[in-house]
Order: sequence, then C-alpha cells, then structure tokens
Amino acid sequence: MLLLFSFLPERASKYALDVDTVFLVIFWLSFIAFVLVVGAMLAFMFKYRARKGDEEPGEYITHNNLIEITWTVVPAIGIFAIFFLSLNAYKKIKWPEEVALRVNVTARQWGWQAEYPDGKKLITGTLKEEKAITPEDFQPLLYVPAGEPVEVILTSQDVIHSFYVPDFRAKYDAVPGRYTKLWFQATKPGKYPLYCAEYCGDWHSRMPALVVALKPKEWERFQKIDASTFNNSLASMPVDSLLAILRLPDEEFSKFVGEQKKAMAALPLHKRGEMIYQRLCASCHTTDGSKSIGPTFKGLYGKTENLADGSTVKVDENYLRESILDPNAKIVAGFQAVMPPFQGQLSEEEIQALIEFIKTLK
Repeated sequence: MLLLFSFLPERASKYALDVDTVFLVIFWLSFIAFVLVVGAMLAFMFKYRARKGDEEPGEYITHNNLIEITWTVVPAIGIFAIFFLSLNAYKKIKWPEEVALRVNVTARQWGWQAEYPDGKKLITGTLKEEKAITPEDFQPLLYVPAGEPVEVILTSQDVIHSFYVPDFRAKYDAVPGRYTKLWFQATKPGKYPLYCAEYCGDWHSRMPALVVALKPKEWERFQKIDASTFNNSLASMPVDSLLAILRLPDEEFSKFVGEQKKAMAALPLHKRGEMIYQRLCASCHTTDGSKSIGPTFKGLYGKTENLADGSTVKVDENYLRESILDPNAKIVAGFQAVMPPFQGQLSEEEIQALIEFIKTLK
C-alpha cells in the first residue's frame, strides 16, 4: 500500500482524496479479482491436469447455484460501489463552490496564456532545447490564492490541448472554438507542475508550466500590482524572484512597485519591445541569425522575404503588424504555419514596441 502511494503525486487540492479513493477502490478490486481468477486457474490446471492412465471422462457437472450467484452478486456490488464513488467525485470536480477567482487560459502550439480579470497576463513558451526538462524549465502560468476555489476557463487557438495538474487531480481539455471549465482549490501554498495531457503536435511535451499557490499576504500583494507594471516587468520573472518581491516588508514592497512603474514609463519603446520579445517570442525567433521554429529577427526589418506561395514581400511595419496579429496570412518559405495569432492579446502600444525592437536588430 505504501509503495503504491509513493507513485502517486502529492494530494494538493480539495477533491484530490475523492479522485484517489475511486482509483484505489478500482485498483484493489481489480487486484483481488486478478489474484482470485489467476489463482483458481493455476489451481485447476494443477489439480485437474491429465494424468497417465486417466482416460475415463470425469463427472458431468451442469451448474452450481451458489457459485453462480456469488460471481454475479459480488462483482455487481463492486461495480455499484465504483459508480457511486465516481459520481460523488465527479460532482465535486464538475460543479465548483462559490469561486474566489476566475482566470481565462488559452492553449496554443506550444504554450499557455492566462489572463486575469484585472488585465494581468502570463504567457509561457516552448522549451525548444533538446534536453531533459528540469524543475527550472517550468514557467509560471497561474498565481492563485491557496485555500480559495479558483475557476479556469479554457479554450485553444489551434488544436485540442489538455490542462493537467497532477497534484490537484485536475484535468480538462482546451478545445478550439469553445469554452470549457474546471476548478480547483489548492490546499496549501506551493509550486505545482502543469502539463498538456493531449498530444498536440511535435512539441507537445515541451510546454511545461506552473500553478503557484500563494499565501494570503502574498496574494493580497499580487492583487495590488497594477496590470501594466506586472505584464511589462514582473510576468517573465522566475517564480522565486517574484515570491521574494511579494514577501518584502510593506514599505519596501510599495517602493519597489513604484520604482518599477516609473522605470517602465521612462523606458524607451524598443526596450519595452525587447521585454515583450523575451516573454513571447524568444522560444521561436532568434536575434543572432540562427534558424529556429520561426524566422530570425536579425536583419529582418527592411529585407525582402520569399513567401511559401512563391511571392515576395517587403518587411515593413505593416507586414510585421500583420504577422503578429495574423501570422498565417503570409507564410515565409521554409517555415511551417505554427505561430499562434496574437489578435486581442497585445495592445497597440505593445505591438509598436515589439516592432521598434525588431528594427534595432540590424
């Protein structure tokens, strides 16, 4: 039993025990059935094996009422037990309590975007390096209050993805063209890995993310940070760095947030674009001329690109803007149409900043 539990992820949500109960009941009923059936089969094979000189037919047996009733009633009881336990777990998973927070999450090939009601955004990219994924590779997608019910509204930009947090026993598909929902309540603060559990293309396994459950004081601080400051200077921070900021004394925290706001306001447009590049584009576009999933940004502005349909286009502001908002409108020759559209995800100021940054990459 202890060995079995060691293979299960930590239980870290309100309904995790209900899910595990269903799993363990099915596991042990299956295990008992396996032992009984295989044990009886082996015993019968040994006891009733053909022996030398034993050529007379055995006694003719038609049926045994007790055995037949037993092997019908006992499994039926087990099946009904599984049904009612599963129904109880399903009701808890499907219908949440009064939620404290709703967050929109959009999946894409290959990453996630979360948008909070106040405008805060977190976006994860593709881990393109061909190496084993380590805990440091998990990028923050959701900061949520520990101990409070959170509802996630899911959709997809391209194909079916699946939002899966093993520690929460929470899993639901993100489907293009519609919204699906799931909820969870983290029982304690911590960092919980998030995976896509639906095969969604070549880089399906390279889009790791994190759900970070915050203590009440940390969550209060998180809410106080305005969306512009967070999106432009804090969203791309490693989790531990942001947690360190949220844990500062009150005066130091207020001072830090104020300084960040002033620094962002004074930052040149192309520098703000560089920060957006690091957050959204670096996983697919290089700045040193090397090839990646998408064309390099080095020397891109002003050049003439050959397109997949045989035509050419001059790379100017209008082309770059169109490629950000509708990347499949003009596909560069030699590359696949895998970039998600950023229509509705970036403000005009952010688009302009990103274009200005690309212009600097001669």
